Amino acid sequence: IEIINQQRSFTIIDSENIILDYFGELNPTIVTFFVNMSYQIQLGTFDVLSDFLDVAGTFNNWDGSDDKLSLVDNNRYPLSISNVSIDDEIEFKFRINGNWDTSEFSGMGDNRSHTVVQGNNILEYWFNNESN
Repeated sequence: IEIINQQRSFTIIDSENIILDYFGELNPTIVTFFVNMSYQIQLGTFDVLSDFLDVAGTFNNWDGSDDKLSLVDNNRYPLSISNVSIDDEIEFKFRINGNWDTSEFSGMGDNRSHTVVQGNNILEYWFNNESN
């Protein structure tokens, strides 16, 4: 067995840096959601101090209780999941406080959808597709 000592370096470009590193260079399939809540905060329908955001979809049996998004900066909420496979066609909705009455597109039945590709799937949205 030959062990090679390799060092990794990273240059910080700005305040929004994400470093993904995988053991043995295995690159799993990951979906990362970014949801901007700025407009909902402006409308008063989302309070960063008392409300939370989750995602419910086909990948978690429409139960987002274990998939809560956490505020990073600029009212953006990210979450990464890895329990998906290449070519999975996932459907999902973001919900305020885990409540279907305060989910995106409430009453309309529309779901977001995405076909998973190998590697990193970066999905960026505004809640309810509403931006200010």
